[in-house]
Amino acid sequence: MARDALGPGYHPPVPRWLAIIVPHVVEDFADGVAQRVGLSTGVGAFLLGGWLGLQSLGLILLACGRAVGWLMTFMISLVWATVALLDHGPAMIRGTFRTGLPSVIWVAGLIVTQAFCSL
Repeated sequence: MARDALGPGYHPPVPRWLAIIVPHVVEDFADGVAQRVGLSTGVGAFLLGGWLGLQSLGLILLACGRAVGWLMTFMISLVWATVALLDHGPAMIRGTFRTGLPSVIWVAGLIVTQAFCSL
């Protein structure tokens, strides 16, 4: 798909999901999630940057009409949603998830937006 075919009102979805993912991931790092899985904060941040870069590349390729963009966006979004749901879902259901409503909104937003991207 050529850029012109996207239309003048097209706004890339990247800022929308970053507004949810970034606060949640900052909270994850503050809570020691990287250390919980055996990584240093630096390595965890490096891997996160690479993951977000791949997702952004997938969205760019998708906007250009490349099939690989759809596959990348689908797979990365599916991993985000699944891992977030498995890791944080039980605490959310119990009502004991971190700092309350902001944390729940961030992780629920991550799960919903990433699940939507994988459709």
